[in-house]
Amino acid sequence: MGKFISLFIFSFFLLGIFSAARADDSEQVRGWFLQVQTDSDTQSKKSLNKKERQQLFDYVVHHKVAAITQENDAKYDPTGEIGYCYGRAMAVHLRARRMGLHPDAVKKLFIVGDLRQGPKPEWRFHVTTLVKGTEDNAWYAVDPILLKPQFKGSPVLMTEWIRTIRSVWDKKGKAFLYRVGPVTVVPDIRIFPDSGNESGDRLIEIKFKPSTKEGFTPITEGGIALFDVSAKAQEQYFLMGKESVDADQFNFSELNIDQLIGNDVKKKHYSYNGYFLDLVDDIRKSTYARNIQERRLGGTDPGGTEIHGTEIHGTEIHGTEIHKGGPNLHSFRFFGARP
Repeated sequence: MGKFISLFIFSFFLLGIFSAARADDSEQVRGWFLQVQTDSDTQSKKSLNKKERQQLFDYVVHHKVAAITQENDAKYDPTGEIGYCYGRAMAVHLRARRMGLHPDAVKKLFIVGDLRQGPKPEWRFHVTTLVKGTEDNAWYAVDPILLKPQFKGSPVLMTEWIRTIRSVWDKKGKAFLYRVGPVTVVPDIRIFPDSGNESGDRLIEIKFKPSTKEGFTPITEGGIALFDVSAKAQEQYFLMGKESVDADQFNFSELNIDQLIGNDVKKKHYSYNGYFLDLVDDIRKSTYARNIQERRLGGTDPGGTEIHGTEIHGTEIHGTEIHKGGPNLHSFRFFGARP
């Protein structure tokens, strides 16, 4: 019995060490993140032209961490439950800053709701990064999942992105759209209730009604309704990449979720397996002059269907295989989209 107790105590000791190490990693990455976001040398550009937007798109599509490949899935998302849409959005945001784009010319757009292609729920949100366009001063969505041949393989106007995403996963148009600042990383999903436990107080819930909450300003662009979210509301309903005592911070190392199922609480732990550590470290070291071709992981032209040696960019993007992978919590993946 004494040996058992000693082993038990030792196990908790090790757990404490690992938890502290993960916390240290997260704060290190936060420092790198803020270094890129607040870099005073990259404040000049008010917009990106068409060529620059395409360069940004291609950089993230072929980035050694953000690229959607079997190798990266195996390393960073082995169960297939995370998706990392918010990782790709972060890569676009930070790379845009490295290209000299002013923070005010970068935003993120979340679509949150019961997103599905067929009869069963699949995931709860998706996010893209928006950048200002030089030609028309309009917002353009830079989303690496919009590859050819199904999509354009390039940045698209924000309104076109919304219509495209809805045509696949929100055909009834019931999901809400939230435009936020660039350091907003992900909706607060640390408590995730099933339909019977929803209070309507959390943005991730289906019952959440932004029109009844403070800080959500309804606007219409191109005939599409969305909400601009105030800084205070972002801090209340999202996890942030910034250093602030007023905001719930995004943990760059791991995510712990209390999933409420009936009267039970199912605790789920997800490690990011060094994804953000590798991603942010690489981008903070990057320069605008780096040749995009150096970042490619092999394969054919971005317009082809076999660019990464898999079919994820091919003709099955609208099919059920788009979400293949590990077990889905609560019958669907409530993280970002995993193409």
